Amino acid sequence: MPNPGIRSRFFYAFLALVVLFVSTSTDTIGQGSVNINDLSAVNLSNVRSADISDDQLKTFVERAYRQGISIDQALELAVTRGLSASEAQELRTRITGLQDEVAVSAAVDIERLEQQVESDTSGTPFEQVDDTIVSNVFGASLFRNQTFNLTPSLSIPTPSNYQLGAGDQLIVTIWGDRTDQLALTVSPEGSVTLQNRGPVFVNGLTIEQAKERLMGQLSQLYGGLRPANGNPTTYAEVSLGRVRTIMVTVTGEVNIPGTYSISSLSTVFNALYASGGPNSIGSFRTIRVIRENNIVSELDLYDFLLQGDQSDNIRLRDQDVIQVMPYQARVSIEGEVLRPAQYELKSTTTFQDLVNMAGGFTANAYTRQVQILRLTDTQRRVVSVQNELFGDVALRNGDVISIPQLLERFENRVRIEGAVWRSGEFELTEGMTLSELIAAADGVRPDAFMSRGLINRVNEDLTFQQISFNLEDVLRDPAQFDVVLQREDEVLIRGVRELRDEAVVEVGGAVRESGVFVWLQNMTLQDLILKANGFRDSAAIDRIEIYRRSSDFASTGKLVETISLELSADLAVTEQDLELFRLQPYDVVYVFTQPDFRVQQFVTIEGEVRYPGRYAIKSQNEKISDLITRAGGLTEEANLPGARINRLRSSIDRASVDYDFLGQNELLEDTNDAQTTRIGVKLDVALRNPSSPENLALREGDVIRIPKMVQTVRIMGAVMQEVEVRYVEGAGLNYYINRAGGYQGLALKKRSYVVYANGDIDRSRRFLGMNVLKPDIQPGAEIVVPFRPERDRMTAQETVALSSMIISTTTSLLFLIDRLSR
Repeated sequence: MPNPGIRSRFFYAFLALVVLFVSTSTDTIGQGSVNINDLSAVNLSNVRSADISDDQLKTFVERAYRQGISIDQALELAVTRGLSASEAQELRTRITGLQDEVAVSAAVDIERLEQQVESDTSGTPFEQVDDTIVSNVFGASLFRNQTFNLTPSLSIPTPSNYQLGAGDQLIVTIWGDRTDQLALTVSPEGSVTLQNRGPVFVNGLTIEQAKERLMGQLSQLYGGLRPANGNPTTYAEVSLGRVRTIMVTVTGEVNIPGTYSISSLSTVFNALYASGGPNSIGSFRTIRVIRENNIVSELDLYDFLLQGDQSDNIRLRDQDVIQVMPYQARVSIEGEVLRPAQYELKSTTTFQDLVNMAGGFTANAYTRQVQILRLTDTQRRVVSVQNELFGDVALRNGDVISIPQLLERFENRVRIEGAVWRSGEFELTEGMTLSELIAAADGVRPDAFMSRGLINRVNEDLTFQQISFNLEDVLRDPAQFDVVLQREDEVLIRGVRELRDEAVVEVGGAVRESGVFVWLQNMTLQDLILKANGFRDSAAIDRIEIYRRSSDFASTGKLVETISLELSADLAVTEQDLELFRLQPYDVVYVFTQPDFRVQQFVTIEGEVRYPGRYAIKSQNEKISDLITRAGGLTEEANLPGARINRLRSSIDRASVDYDFLGQNELLEDTNDAQTTRIGVKLDVALRNPSSPENLALREGDVIRIPKMVQTVRIMGAVMQEVEVRYVEGAGLNYYINRAGGYQGLALKKRSYVVYANGDIDRSRRFLGMNVLKPDIQPGAEIVVPFRPERDRMTAQETVALSSMIISTTTSLLFLIDRLSR
């Protein structure tokens, strides 16, 4: 499959040539078919995509690739010549439709053209881009960027210095008393041919010079053009149509040296981009343009990359040679600069020049001095450069400069934290004292702990020291008690509340929002109830208890004091009782629930009853039979043995056991992660005898399911065929196993069991190795035959070894018995 990049490049060029070829021939389009060598060159308004066959499109492949013109340029040119936008889109659609069909041939043509490029380099091997070496060289990314387009634009006015040559096309438009339009192509001899006037030599002329020369000849053919009386009635305009293709050679240290066919409007940049740019040893600063064996220009790409200067990016001519020289010196700069990379030097480049090329230092760069790692004739060396010498130190090939970051330390910083109005970092001024720092922080807060503060200090040897002070003394008499601060001192002033537990109260029980709240002075029970968003409907407001920390535990042994209170619904209290309801820090308030308060509880019955749905439980003793009666009784299709209850696990009264007395390998894993559990019931027994234990009392969230009667039995597991067969009344386990084809070889016959429709499980009972009682089979049951776990078989060597051990042990035992018998 051809490379996608090759495919895309081919199709763009392919469509470009279709339009371009249509625009460069000399006659009009015939009806029904198109002569590919004779198409209109001036007016494309009559061109129709349907007149060009697929076979004719495919013949343009090689010529399209050699043109090197993008799809956008070709379509722009065609539309300016009259091609409609709809026809241009139709051409694009047809090219896309032919993509799979012509991609292979395109790849073959491209491979042949690349071989031609290789042969044009006089034996120079095709060189791939060495990304590992070039990737960090400044400017290399320009030639690897697929979105960067250096194709010359054809939709620009003809440059004033453009010189005509063989292959260029001139368009002469005449209007006035006479109208005409001529397409004149410059011949290899450098002339264009005017009808009845012969050849006119234009090679090497600019477009203005050629216009002047042609107008002199045209005035002989069109009388109203430049008449002797100076009043013209006919006018003419000369413009450049299709530009010629020139051949240039790119040689030297480039990735793809060779000879290229490019537009005559192309510049040095265009040719360099086509050749892949300088290779791993190619220079970006010494690129020569050689014309007729003379160097006519020397290009420095850094002028364009750094200043956008293209003054040396001259327009190329046929047979020009572009030579990329090897670089003379490269240095690397990394670290805290804006553009870390390898840069190519000229002989006069200084360190400051390099920093400027790298975009300058970052804000975090350490710039007092830098170290240059330099190569000598025998070894490496380090060169230290002070910042005042940056513009004087010349760099050498191979130098490596790393710009470090600033140290994470401050030369004049102090900090203050805690009970001041503005905590944070401050500038350390000459002779600054503790009282001045406190003043800079807008003073201490009223809750500041005045008896003691701390200063954490870093000594000169980087050890730590702590200095304590009396804050009240420092503020009252700074002259006597003040402390002179040093760099990186950290002042800590605590608040009173920070030095003790925060006073809280707690409320729980039948309130809307239980929780812990901050205790405030003069807080009452009513205030706390309001913070908890009031009572619940179930609250017993005449049964509220406050549990208060005991103040005389040592003498009485009491842990808490219990205070029982009553409140009215409006939280009103008399002035005399107000002190009784006042809370103290760490009080815990509990509001009890009314003993006779109950909310509605619901159960659901599904399946084969007359009125399935959701029912409220009438009483604590309501049972399954009662609910079925309320639901209108069972239908005729009800399967009583399959009835079951799904009950919330939280509704099951079962002790929570901590199995810490078991070993790690004895712990039982609870594989039932569901919120409900299934309970099988014998519904026929419950309905026949309501006092039977099978007639369970209902609980909140119960779901009673009564399925339809099922007339089949399912057999699964280690049988020859898992099947579901018709239930036969009175048939036993073996009957259904036989209907499934019998047991498999790995079947654990003795451990077969039956799962009934209501979820109950039964299995065969054994006594002295014999099956004495097999489970009954009911409609809807599932018979499960487990598999015997596979065991690793002994190898032949293990069998021989085990046999030898048994024989040896037996022989020794017989020998011992014989000795004892004597």
